[in-house]
Amino acid sequence: MLSPRPANPGFVALAVVLLAVLAGSPARVLAQEPRPADAPVLEDVEAAFGRIDTRGEHSTACANGLIPKPLYRAAFTNFLFGLRNHFQGIQRLPDPRYVVISGSNKGISDLFIVRLAPPPGSDSSTCAGAVVARIIVDDVMWHPGGLSMLGPILAVPVFGGTPRMAKIVFFDLSAPETPRRLPVEIMRPGRKATATALTRLPSGHVLVAVLSAFDGLPRRIDFYLSRTTDLAEGFEPEPVTWRTGDVDARPGQDRSFSHFQNINFVTQADGRRYLVGSHNSTAPQTFFPGRDYLDLYEVVFPKDTIDRADPVLQPPTITKVAKRKLQCTDGYCNLDTAAGLFVDPVTQSISVYATPGWLDGNTIKMTVYPGGQGKPANAQ
Repeated sequence: MLSPRPANPGFVALAVVLLAVLAGSPARVLAQEPRPADAPVLEDVEAAFGRIDTRGEHSTACANGLIPKPLYRAAFTNFLFGLRNHFQGIQRLPDPRYVVISGSNKGISDLFIVRLAPPPGSDSSTCAGAVVARIIVDDVMWHPGGLSMLGPILAVPVFGGTPRMAKIVFFDLSAPETPRRLPVEIMRPGRKATATALTRLPSGHVLVAVLSAFDGLPRRIDFYLSRTTDLAEGFEPEPVTWRTGDVDARPGQDRSFSHFQNINFVTQADGRRYLVGSHNSTAPQTFFPGRDYLDLYEVVFPKDTIDRADPVLQPPTITKVAKRKLQCTDGYCNLDTAAGLFVDPVTQSISVYATPGWLDGNTIKMTVYPGGQGKPANAQ
């Protein structure tokens, strides 16, 4: 009978070291966080902005039992007729069947995943789509704002609580009906966070813009830069700030930067960057229609922010270059409530998705403003 051969001591020591390394870094070896996609690129952003349809197309989604009454209804039974309980932001996902909508609730902040085509078994007799998931973002910070996406990664600004606190949280929506919260946050003690925009710099770092006001500081955008090209490494804690009073304007444009409810970056093929803000001429939480606008700005960062492999974040110059008046009809949207862009590099277009603040009965109303079709990116 043969005796077992003794293990090689060196091999055992090496195995122990490898096991310790693996146990100490599971996020690196076992569960890589998703890498935000590069920002979609348009050949001519200003031309695409000018092609956005001004009338839009109506769509609907049933609450599907996931938004019980009286929540998100402008009703007497909803505190102050729902003035503190309404939709705040919307983004279309890369999967064209879905949008995500944020909403402020009574002490909590919500996300709703909406399937634009009805799922099997839903009450879709009167709706084109249905709510398929509800996610509580925070149970203290009750105000989520304008949303932004970079590939499957969703950024959600929230604020509230006493003393005031704000933060930006991130979700992976690769599987739209089962969102996964990422272990990455940007904390903003004592500040608000109304809307956010995401983009990626040439270095691969992620840039986050956070619009804020009415928190003891002037209206401004705070810019945050990721520590590395890996989103899991988080962000530098202190932002670089640009005040809206420093906005410039091209000839023929008014020198203004509103307290937008929603903002989105758009990238051009030659490296130029733009920002689009949506707003209404009346306050967002009103029953009056007002006039709905998109404003387009060019955002120019210094070379140390754009050209370096290890970027140094510095304040940009921001110039208003165009505006576009959209028509919200029959109570199907309000651009100062929830609106968001979808940039399609295939059709070279910018589409706009928008909702009003509240449900109509059990129905979410939406307007989609198609972006038309420009010259394909690879056309000669």
